[in-house]
Amino acid sequence: MSNLKAKSLEKGQTIGIISPASACNKDDLIKGIEYLESIGYKTKISNNALKSYNGYAGTDEERASDINAFFKDDTIDAIFCSRGGYGSIRILDKIDYDIIKSNNKIFAGYSDITSLHLSIYQKTKLITFHAPMVDTDMSINKVKDGISTFSKESLNMMFNTLSSNHNIEYKNPDNTNFESISDGIAKGTLIGGNFIVMMSSIYTEYFPELKNNNYILYIEEIDEKPYKIDRMISTLINSKLIGNAIKGIVVGDFENCDLKEGEKATGFKTAKETILERLSNINIPVLTNIRCGHNKMKLTMAHGAEVEIDTYKKTFRTLENVLI
Repeated sequence: MSNLKAKSLEKGQTIGIISPASACNKDDLIKGIEYLESIGYKTKISNNALKSYNGYAGTDEERASDINAFFKDDTIDAIFCSRGGYGSIRILDKIDYDIIKSNNKIFAGYSDITSLHLSIYQKTKLITFHAPMVDTDMSINKVKDGISTFSKESLNMMFNTLSSNHNIEYKNPDNTNFESISDGIAKGTLIGGNFIVMMSSIYTEYFPELKNNNYILYIEEIDEKPYKIDRMISTLINSKLIGNAIKGIVVGDFENCDLKEGEKATGFKTAKETILERLSNINIPVLTNIRCGHNKMKLTMAHGAEVEIDTYKKTFRTLENVLI
């Protein structure tokens, strides 16, 4: 089955906003909506986006129904998630993938939304977008740990990507260069996202088929200790996926993943040391220092697109237009 592609986004069109995982902050969501409207888009909030039920944005059934309803709604041109958190994996069996197949739309989010990117690609082959979210990244006044989460550079890059029907040549929004661990050139279907969320879906019916296909894996993480990162990489190595199906790896940001002063654990003290040691001898290309993940600066990644990484030239690009 060839990839399904949504139509590119135009000013004046309507962005639907859903909360598939944790409950969002109403004030931050409203500020994010104000930003979207200030740059020329209409918005529509799903029925349950502002609900709170045991920390989730509504029950599992309510959150899934918002996804189904907004893909079916002809007045909505793109669907953006408000935030991640936890809960997307609980609703994978409640999504109507036939509706998504028949109503190809831009779908954007990251973090816990990784579960949805993986399941939507597996069930429909629709290219979706690992991209900034409305509550988390578009609220101009939102602050985390004393630092603003708003990045005009990342959002400009996001909307440039979502309004284009051309191939993407990825560049970091902060103009830093890509780096590499293991050299080579690799082509394949881009899948991945948040590392631990991705690993919770692997080998289920909601994870892309790994036989008879080549993949470029992208990974990012937040708040996980180095030994846990080592465990996940080791699982991929031991499963023989690296090399057999995974032909290249794109390493995003691993935020707040280093051991703090006084913390004891087996293995390396930093995520960077762990990744370098585990991925330096796997005999496939590994591109690093990609601004993808929970950092303030974020690339908009086309999940499910055919891509190429070249660690000699330090380039990362799609081999197809990701929208029509």
